[in-house]
Amino acid sequence: LSYGQNKSKSSENGLKGFQLGLNASPDLCYRTLQNNSGDPSLDGLIKMRNEEERVILSYSTGIHAAYQFNQCVGIETGLSYAVRGFQSKKTASISPPDPAAPPYFKSVNHFHLLDIPLKANFIFGENKLRFITSVGVTTNIFLKEMETTILYFDTHTDKHTFESTDPYRTLNFSPTLSAGIDWSLHPNVHVRVEPSFQFSALKIIDTPVSEKLYSAGLKMSLYYRL
Repeated sequence: LSYGQNKSKSSENGLKGFQLGLNASPDLCYRTLQNNSGDPSLDGLIKMRNEEERVILSYSTGIHAAYQFNQCVGIETGLSYAVRGFQSKKTASISPPDPAAPPYFKSVNHFHLLDIPLKANFIFGENKLRFITSVGVTTNIFLKEMETTILYFDTHTDKHTFESTDPYRTLNFSPTLSAGIDWSLHPNVHVRVEPSFQFSALKIIDTPVSEKLYSAGLKMSLYYRL
């Protein structure tokens, strides 16, 4: 009699344990405005402002720690520095004709955040290239917001940047979802590429016209198994 199995026990255990990883993600971000006061006179302004919003390219980078319970299930947390935001479209100035006034202008807003994710990882497959999906929530700690006004003149462009003093929420939470591939380069080294999406669960500012941030990115990570 002969007994066999399709994989060795060592290969099963090779995916278990702690992992440390570095990650970076380019993100496309945008903002939506909501009527927080119930005043119907604001609806027209909010609709117009939402139509003027444009996505902006942002980024996040950090270090993560993961624990894999078995081949399929693990948990992950970490600390990342993220810059997200929004921008308006290039808009014609409505001021009276003035040689000193710019014909067009645009505003760009960047939020600087510390992100602390907590998520569950689910991995499928038995080869070196496997499918991974993750679901969880990210705690967003607000650091500062930088506002840039870009003035478009006929012959040149001026930029003015300053730190906002608006009362943005210090602590927020973002449901996070991602799905991609996990590639084993070595028994102890893994590369992951995951398209991801997250949004603010709470309003980022509590004013009559409130805001929420959304972002979608491509998270690229390198993990080392301890």
